[in-house]
Amino acid sequence: MMSSLQARVQMLLATEADPATAVTVLNRNLAEHGVLGRFITFFYGLLDPKTGRLQYSNAGHNYPLILRARGDIETLTGNGLVMGIFANEKYELLETYLRPGDTLALYSDGVTEAASDDYGEFGERGLGDFLIQHRQRSCGDMVNALAEEVRSWCGATSFADDFTILLARRQRLPN
Repeated sequence: MMSSLQARVQMLLATEADPATAVTVLNRNLAEHGVLGRFITFFYGLLDPKTGRLQYSNAGHNYPLILRARGDIETLTGNGLVMGIFANEKYELLETYLRPGDTLALYSDGVTEAASDDYGEFGERGLGDFLIQHRQRSCGDMVNALAEEVRSWCGATSFADDFTILLARRQRLPN
């Protein structure tokens, strides 16, 4: 399912500039030609690096976080259903801006649902707190430190579920 989705996304990148339209088309195709009872969560965003404008559509995926340069967390909500179930689902186009120094965090549920017998799930709050505490580090260093933090949280050397996180920071303007 994922390799088929990847090919469809590559095709749409060349033809659709609007994330909501692209997700609507992908969903219709998956629902009509996919495996019954299988679905995909999906976040599709287009970031203009010059202006910081982020247009996006969310199909049931974890809500991305923006770590603002000043140190607070903003959650990118969106109420689209998972893809592949209802062919006629329409997805909404949402928009925000990344200002210089802001960091966008996209992550899989394996990050936030990693659990400890003593403390429960790491959670969105745990992820947000981690990002705030480590915001002065490079994105690469933050990813490595987060993996260690989640392993420590769980008391395990490996992850029980997928652990995927992508961090993208908009460069600060030169002085």
